[in-house]
Amino acid sequence: MLQHDHSTKIFTISNVLTLSRIVLTPFIVACLLRQAWGLTLIFFCIAGVSDLLDGFVARLLNQSTWLGSVLDPIADKILIISSLYAFFLSCPNVLLPSWFVWVIAMRETVLLVGGIVLFFSQRSLQVQPSWLGKVTTFLVLILMMLVLVCAALNYKLVLLTDGLIYVVLGCSIVSFAQYSCIGVRYLFKN
Repeated sequence: MLQHDHSTKIFTISNVLTLSRIVLTPFIVACLLRQAWGLTLIFFCIAGVSDLLDGFVARLLNQSTWLGSVLDPIADKILIISSLYAFFLSCPNVLLPSWFVWVIAMRETVLLVGGIVLFFSQRSLQVQPSWLGKVTTFLVLILMMLVLVCAALNYKLVLLTDGLIYVVLGCSIVSFAQYSCIGVRYLFKN
């Protein structure tokens, strides 16, 4: 079980890694809107690596904090929602199908708003991402990186990207249902 550092520490290495994802998001969006695929890919890879490292570093250095457990999913949602909308605005239906962008962006938005509602209604809410939720986030980030590689190289890997779109869609639907059940349970508890 994770031991949470309930001190007032904010600037742990893991929290700085998480915050870097939030800070990188406007640069990623700006590059996407300018269709600067190579630069977007670099920033997006840095953000993806920070997502992989923040939890690992927190556990390794015993720096798991309540703030980090709240910021990590928020940083993921900000990155994914903003990037998807920028993908859509930069060239709708070219890099990713519009329907896919909207389904995933709406899932992320509903989960973010739902988390905020639960937070303010249940002071004792523990932020615990599910294994499937983590896999879904990882797959969304991998799909976006793959699409950016294709855009940067002006090459389309139709079978791979289309297949991954449906895998991400399936994982997103199942994890959304899972989080919805957990959220309803928390909301109507007591």
